[in-house]
Amino acid sequence: MSIITNKEQLLKAFWIYFHIKNGVGVEWQDEDLPIPTIHKHINRGYFIGYAIDGYFGTKKGEEYLNDIIARILLTMKPYDIERLPFKPTKQDLQTAKVFKKVYKLQEIGKNLKSLQKKQKIPTRADKFDDYTFWAIKLYSEDLIRADGFIVYARLESWALTQFEHKKERSTIKAKCRKVY
Repeated sequence: MSIITNKEQLLKAFWIYFHIKNGVGVEWQDEDLPIPTIHKHINRGYFIGYAIDGYFGTKKGEEYLNDIIARILLTMKPYDIERLPFKPTKQDLQTAKVFKKVYKLQEIGKNLKSLQKKQKIPTRADKFDDYTFWAIKLYSEDLIRADGFIVYARLESWALTQFEHKKERSTIKAKCRKVY
């Protein structure tokens, strides 16, 4: 963790940014997440974002980032959370509450809920090894409960905006096809 004093440097950091639609602004505390780097209230819900220190251009780094994002989505699921595929703007940093802190990814992930592994697992899909797949699967189940069916384009669009897809765009599409 490092503390940044200049907002320009904060803008250059890597961000994971979320919109919580059904919340009053303190749900991240209830779920034991660290203090967000940015916290901004809007008419419907609020935004939280974390400035992350690290490079996620490698396959291993990207997988770890996607696992953390999926675990945040699963942890905050009751509050109707959505990952935003962009970072906060300069105007957002001026109008929101900013805690000038840059986190290591492991600091954010340490208090997140994990999917529990079952004792006897008959198939590979039940091992919960792939948090990205399970986030897509659970989202598709929510769509079925809400609408009665899944529109594939909506599922794929959601998945591609929720997870980093520099090198694994085709992998995320394949996971969507598998769930669909």
